[in-house]
Amino acid sequence: MKMKKPDPRIFQLTLEKLGCPPEECVYIDDRRYNLEAAQALGMDTVLFNSRNVPYGGKAVTGFGELADMLAGR
Repeated sequence: MKMKKPDPRIFQLTLEKLGCPPEECVYIDDRRYNLEAAQALGMDTVLFNSRNVPYGGKAVTGFGELADMLAGR
C-alpha cells in the first residue's frame, strides 16, 4: 500500500474496506498526531494516553478504562 499513519489515505482505505461510514468508527491511538487524520474524516477518536501527555480530547490511560468508555458509547 506504501502508506502509513498519519496519511489520511490509509484511514480512507480502511473505511472503504470495512464498508463503514466514518461516524460509525472509533480510532484509538497512542499518538496525538495520528488522531488528527482520522478526525478530519469524521471518525471519533480516543487517545490511549499511557504517557499522560496533555490532551483536550477523549483519552484513556488503560484498557479497562477504554472498555468502559466504548461500552458506554
